[in-house]
Amino acid sequence: ILLAHGMRARIDDVPVIAADMAPTFAELAGYSVKPPYDDSHMGISLVPLLKGRERSRYLHREVVGRASFKRRYFLYRNWEWKLIYFAELDLLQLFNTVEDPGETRNLLQERPDLAAELERELLRYLARIEGKNYRPLLSK
Repeated sequence: ILLAHGMRARIDDVPVIAADMAPTFAELAGYSVKPPYDDSHMGISLVPLLKGRERSRYLHREVVGRASFKRRYFLYRNWEWKLIYFAELDLLQLFNTVEDPGETRNLLQERPDLAAELERELLRYLARIEGKNYRPLLSK
């Protein structure tokens, strides 16, 4: 659900991330928001979406992230798939977020080829952002 002053409220199923909020608020406040070096990590403004434009930009992007709340984890997500690696548990999960938005069915064993492809993208991201080479997760 998106609502901004001077714009019509709308409900959309486009996946967004928390990092999208800062550039969105900045643009709504009148600041010039240039696309970041890495959309998936830094977030992108949702103002074009609020104006009913550029919907495909949000549908076909990849999101890569890492976090350390109770447990350290890394994730790679595109529109349909999400790969999550929980570092302390040495646990890898693969979900189809379109067919299973609640992420209740781990498809890692059924789609090892896809998991390996997404893992390569995740490791590429981590090497670029952190300057580290992580070991492949699937080739234990």
